[in-house]
Amino acid sequence: MSEYLESAVRLLREAPSGILRKGLGRNSALSFAQGAVGTICYFLVYRLLIAEAGTEVLGLWSLTVGIVAFGRLADVSGGAGLSRMVAIADHDSESAAVYIDTVTLATAILYTAIILVTLVPFSRMVVSSIEDKFHEIGQWLVIVTSISLFLNVMVSSQLSALDGLHRSDIRSIIQICGFLIFIVLSYALIPYIGVKGMALSQAAQFVLVLVLARIVLVAKIPGLGIVPMQFSRKAFLETMSYGIKLQVTSLAGLVFDPLSRIMINHFGGLSVLGIYDLAYKITAYTRMLIVSASMPLIPEFSRRYIHDQAAAKNLVNMVFPKFAALTALAFAMTCLCAPLVSYFVLSQISSIFIINVAVLSIGWYISTLGNVIQLYAQGAGMLRWNIAGQWAIAAGSVIFGYIAGKTGYGAYVAVGIAAAVAFGSVVGIIGNMRLYGLNVNLVPFTRSSLLSLAVFVGSLGFLCLVAWR
Repeated sequence: MSEYLESAVRLLREAPSGILRKGLGRNSALSFAQGAVGTICYFLVYRLLIAEAGTEVLGLWSLTVGIVAFGRLADVSGGAGLSRMVAIADHDSESAAVYIDTVTLATAILYTAIILVTLVPFSRMVVSSIEDKFHEIGQWLVIVTSISLFLNVMVSSQLSALDGLHRSDIRSIIQICGFLIFIVLSYALIPYIGVKGMALSQAAQFVLVLVLARIVLVAKIPGLGIVPMQFSRKAFLETMSYGIKLQVTSLAGLVFDPLSRIMINHFGGLSVLGIYDLAYKITAYTRMLIVSASMPLIPEFSRRYIHDQAAAKNLVNMVFPKFAALTALAFAMTCLCAPLVSYFVLSQISSIFIINVAVLSIGWYISTLGNVIQLYAQGAGMLRWNIAGQWAIAAGSVIFGYIAGKTGYGAYVAVGIAAAVAFGSVVGIIGNMRLYGLNVNLVPFTRSSLLSLAVFVGSLGFLCLVAWR
């Protein structure tokens, strides 16, 4: 096996530079393509799972993944911020290798401990939230999704390092390969073992991406081996310090998502949760498309902020109108396609699904609109308003979601969640603009931006008409 890995590394090192050419535009385009492929793959797999097992099993999957995600609350490894550390190291391969190996080892040790500690309590949480007939499969899913969690965070650290090398294009190609493996294995296994096949396929996806990402890193960074062997106390403390800042920001999101699913399951049951999860995925993945396309901006913001803050602000003003137009257009397409997605996946045009898509699209649109400003703050390293905005979302989702759920109709929890997302995002956007002195028009008066916004508003009206009928 090691011989094959070494051969792959050698081929990548000898590859002509034109084959894997760098460039912010190429990185963004392939990041967008990666998000699009991932979205299509997940919806095809969801459609198969619903056809084979029903929306209740999809709801069980959603609940289990949400509860297991609580394990990320204890993550202080700094893996998510590895792109910044590698970007700052610039052409110092030795420093980059030390950062990568240190974070990789720290992440592996930390998550092994987290899984061992949380496996039993998470299993009990899932079992106590579902009917008796789902207990056995629920316990099995907790075990497999916990392993997938470990694999996923390991993958995230390696992919983050690729972003730091300004090779988000390669990262995207690797993830596309992973998505293709996921859908092929899912269609091979789900008809025979149901949701277990989906869980195993996702684990296999993460293994493949982890191996490929590590091979590329070894090829691009001299001194880095297939197996991480270097550990620096200084690098660990530095990455952990930045990781704690990121984690305080992420904690809110890690609380928001599971609590939202638990509330919907409480007020509406597994079937409503399954439909909500489908609507959440189609809107959150639309946001992910835009976010993926903008992620290569982080190392660029970091570099410009250190050397020339005026240039960093100019970059914000240059890219914001383009991403604003893209955001409005993307959510407009999501809304217009929602009835077709409902019929394709659920075999009916579900009013619950349509309402969820409409309200979540509004919330995520406002959130995505401020993404470039949030990435600027992340690149600069001062995250206080990113943190404040995320915690406003988490707190608002509990308050607004509970109020909406008390109406007696579980599907309305999505309205409260969307309101919380919009409220928290506005808090973060305004705070960051004031902190950094950014002069950004949140509604750019360009022809493309205004036209895209008009199309988005019209698509929301179309969804309201479909739901009413």
